[in-house]
Amino acid sequence: MTTTDAPIATEATIKAYAAAEKAGSRYMQLGQFADAIGVSRPTISNWRARYDDFPAPALICGTVELFSRATMRKYAASLNYSVDGI
Repeated sequence: MTTTDAPIATEATIKAYAAAEKAGSRYMQLGQFADAIGVSRPTISNWRARYDDFPAPALICGTVELFSRATMRKYAASLNYSVDGI
């Protein structure tokens, strides 16, 4: 899935996402991913640009790209990073 393949969120979806965030979401932003595995945000940007297997966003809310926590957990594990914080 490329960035353009991700569904564009409606206003209702964005509100649902906001509600889910309060309860612990199944989505995360790339900054959250970087923090969770202990690397810098520029490192994540580099991985995304360099590696074809970097996960695509699961959902786009306006200009915010959201990634599946489960997918990002698998990706981090494939790179031998701890997944405890994801």
